[in-house]
Amino acid sequence: MTFQYPGYLAPLFILFLGLGVWAHRRRQWIKVAAGDQVVRAGLISRLIITLPLFCWLCVSFLLVTALANPQTKQVLTFLQVRSKTAILCMDASASMGEGGPRSAMNRIKFMLSDFARLRLDKGDFVGISAYSGQTNSSRGYGYARIIQYPSRDNEIVQAAINVVQPSMFGHYSAVGDGVLISIIGLIEPEARQALGDRYDPHLLEDNLWSLGTSEENVEYAQEVAAAIGKQQGRYIVLFTDGKFNTGINPALALWFAERIGLKVHFIAFESTAATGLPPEEQQRRKARTIEAVSKTGGMYKESVDVAGVARLLAEINDAEKITMTVAGEPKLKSRQEIFILGAALAFGLWLSSWLLWSDPL
Repeated sequence: MTFQYPGYLAPLFILFLGLGVWAHRRRQWIKVAAGDQVVRAGLISRLIITLPLFCWLCVSFLLVTALANPQTKQVLTFLQVRSKTAILCMDASASMGEGGPRSAMNRIKFMLSDFARLRLDKGDFVGISAYSGQTNSSRGYGYARIIQYPSRDNEIVQAAINVVQPSMFGHYSAVGDGVLISIIGLIEPEARQALGDRYDPHLLEDNLWSLGTSEENVEYAQEVAAAIGKQQGRYIVLFTDGKFNTGINPALALWFAERIGLKVHFIAFESTAATGLPPEEQQRRKARTIEAVSKTGGMYKESVDVAGVARLLAEINDAEKITMTVAGEPKLKSRQEIFILGAALAFGLWLSSWLLWSDPL
C-alpha cells in the first residue's frame, strides 16, 4: 500500500494522540460509587475505563490514514487479440480455365472462399490479387492487379474472388508479378504515410529488376524497407499451377518480402498446360523460388493435383494462428473510503461510551 500524501501521517497522528491523552486525564469516565473507590477495579471495569481512549486512538489512526489517501496497485488484465492481414494471390493464366466447370480455377475459387471466410471469422483482413502475363519472359509482359484491398467484409471478398477469370491479363504465368503486386497491396498505405510523395512503386519495381545485374541499384528498395519496418502479422498466399514463364523472377520480389519481414506462402500444383520452358529450367526456377520463400518464413507446398490444395490451405491456416496475449495495465486504486468508514464506526463506539458512562458536565 502506498500513500498519496504520506507527510500527513506523523504530525496528524501525534496531534490526535495528544488530544486523546489530554482529554482522558481531565475526565472521570466511569461512574463509580465512593465506597467502591477503595476496591481495585476488575478487569472488565479497567477495560471499560480505557475504552474511550482506545476508540479515540482508532479514530485518529483511521482518519489520519484516510487523509493521507492510501492506494493499492491494481492490475487490470485483458485479452488482446491481434488480427492479421492477408492477400490471396490467384493464378489467372490460361491453363487455370481448362476443364470447364471442373477447371482448376473453379475449384480453387471454391476452396479460397472457404479459407477467406474462415480467416474473416477470426478477425483477419483479407484481400485478393491476381496475375498472368503475355508472350514471353521479356520484361514488361507480366501483369498483376489488386482485385480487392484487405477488407473484413465477407461479401466484398467473396465477390473479388469470383471476379478473377482465366487469361484476364494474358495466357502465361507471371508469378513474380503476383508476389510483387501483393506486397504493394499490403504495404502501400503505410509506405505512403511514411514516405509521402517519395513513395513510388514503379521505382521500387525497377530496383528489384536490377538485382543480380551489372546495374544493380536497390537503394530505394532499402529506403522503403527502413521506412515501413518489419511487417508483423501480414502474409501472402499465392496459388500457381505452373512455373513462372513471364514477368519478374519471383525470387526478386521475395527478396524484398524478406527485407520487410513479410511471409509469403506458395501453393503449387502440377501444370495442366505446357509452360514453354525446358524441364531443367523449370527445376532451376522452382529451386530458387523455394529457397526464397523459406527465407521469408513462409511455406512452399506442392500438390500433384488441385484436390490436395484444401489440405495445404489447412496447414497454412494452422501456421497463421491468431495471436492472443494477456496484457496487464497497472492502476492505483484509492482505499480512502474504507478507512473513513472504519473511522466513523470507531467514532460511533467512542461517542456511545461517552454518553453511557461519562459524568455529566
